[in-house]
Amino acid sequence: MVGRDFRARRRTRIRRAALLVALLAIVVGLSPTASSAATPASVAVFGPNVMVRMGDTGLPGFVSVGSTGLTKSLTVARNEFESFQIAVKGGSALATVNNVVVNGAGLTGPNSNTIAAGNVWIARADDYLTTTPSDSEIYSTSPCSSSLNCRIPDRLVPKKDPILGVTRNAFPFDVGANQVRVVWIDVFVPTTQAPGTYSGSLNVTVGSTTTAVSLAVNVLRLRLPSTSSLAGAYGKLSTTAICGASGAHGNCMQIPNSSPPNNQDGGAFKLYDRYARAALNDRVSVYLPSKSDQFQFGNAQTGYNVFARPLLKGTAPTCSLADAAPRTTNCVWLPGAQLTGMVIDDNSAAEAGAWKQRAVQDGFVSRTYFVCDEVGGGTYPAFPQASDNWQ
Repeated sequence: MVGRDFRARRRTRIRRAALLVALLAIVVGLSPTASSAATPASVAVFGPNVMVRMGDTGLPGFVSVGSTGLTKSLTVARNEFESFQIAVKGGSALATVNNVVVNGAGLTGPNSNTIAAGNVWIARADDYLTTTPSDSEIYSTSPCSSSLNCRIPDRLVPKKDPILGVTRNAFPFDVGANQVRVVWIDVFVPTTQAPGTYSGSLNVTVGSTTTAVSLAVNVLRLRLPSTSSLAGAYGKLSTTAICGASGAHGNCMQIPNSSPPNNQDGGAFKLYDRYARAALNDRVSVYLPSKSDQFQFGNAQTGYNVFARPLLKGTAPTCSLADAAPRTTNCVWLPGAQLTGMVIDDNSAAEAGAWKQRAVQDGFVSRTYFVCDEVGGGTYPAFPQASDNWQ
């Protein structure tokens, strides 16, 4: 009896010891090691040839905030914009990185020449919250569901609005754990900038820690023209769409000074003008509003004279860093920039003829295009001498 009891107790002790060893192994396996320890927030620089979008968390090149050695070199012609990106990744800890701010300064070059700080544009890439993407342009297989919202890259929020010259609410911003947020940097080299290499830096502050990004810009002697040599006109920006994108949910009556609602002499046309001037920074010409937006010849002449005509003739004033804010002039950053095409969207021969007469008068008939669905009804004879201007 004693022997059997002793052997039973011994087997119990062995089983308990084995269980303890197994539990210790599990605990050790769950304990963080040097390789799995929480990582801090990090910063990386991309572009201009490789760009990153919000959500790209697996890209290389990130270094912990506060590190040194981040650099970016650009080669830019005069009268040109060049872009790159600064990406900030949240750490692996289950916490949000708060108060991210990016600041820039001027660049210093040969003979004490400078690229002004105002010509280094900084903007935060923002996103749009959705539950179901409308197509597969971004995702081949939708990761969204009713329980999983997707944040899709959508817009740039400037630190300082290049159209009006006022400060916007781009900074500070937060970055969630294991998430990536992107800041776009546009360097504008004015047409009169002296050639040479210009140096400076940008500071990325995450919380209380700052990371410096050294920036070198090689300005070429080459000077790009302000207007593209390839004529064209892109998109058709209806004022309804513009009003919607500007926070009015498609209701142009919510836009200041837009009475009557869709009249092109009102606020809706002013919004179109801002889109058109922004696109000209990239030498892109966008359509004028269409007939569906009441852009008939008779009711659009005031808006045309104020907004469209200077862009078609290349007579819009050039923006200056010395302009008072908010800027009141309808200026362009590339001196003398022109729309390379004016598109008339109307099925009326009288409308086409009136616009052609105005185009001849203002000297851009060779850049006037007429969009017509189902040519007929006397429309074609309105442009008998401009058959190349038909689409």
